Amino acid sequence: MHAQGAVAIAGQPTPSFRGYDDSALALVDGTEVAHPLDRFDEKSDFVNTFNRTLRLNPHVAPIGSSDIHVTPALGSCRTFVFARERSISGVLEAIRAGRTVAADESGRLYGNRDLIARVESANLPGRAGTRDGWRRLSLFLTWLALGAVLLFGHWR
Repeated sequence: MHAQGAVAIAGQPTPSFRGYDDSALALVDGTEVAHPLDRFDEKSDFVNTFNRTLRLNPHVAPIGSSDIHVTPALGSCRTFVFARERSISGVLEAIRAGRTVAADESGRLYGNRDLIARVESANLPGRAGTRDGWRRLSLFLTWLALGAVLLFGHWR
């Protein structure tokens, strides 16, 4: 990745993925530390991996993401990037230098204390109402419809 100009980010560092030994973590540019998981033990695995990587590489960037696999959690975790310029190269350089702050769905911030203070003092607007009940209902109905198509649909 580095040879092609990209950044290497350790994504979803849970015990089920065994590729994150010390030699690999020492080389990554960032680790996913904030992710909307349902299981507390996996959330602590993310934080533990970030802290372990931080000891190996003091410039590692904390990353917050909210990809969706089976939960309606898009946008619940974020990454604040402190880039020197608004460009792809500016963002990549900031990640390589560890100038990011990750925010989890509870609002906990991870990263350099000075950068965390800047995020806190920015007085950013809160997240829009999540309307969890409606989100859960829509997810349930989506899975129900998919099941109905699989059970009763006609394949041609």
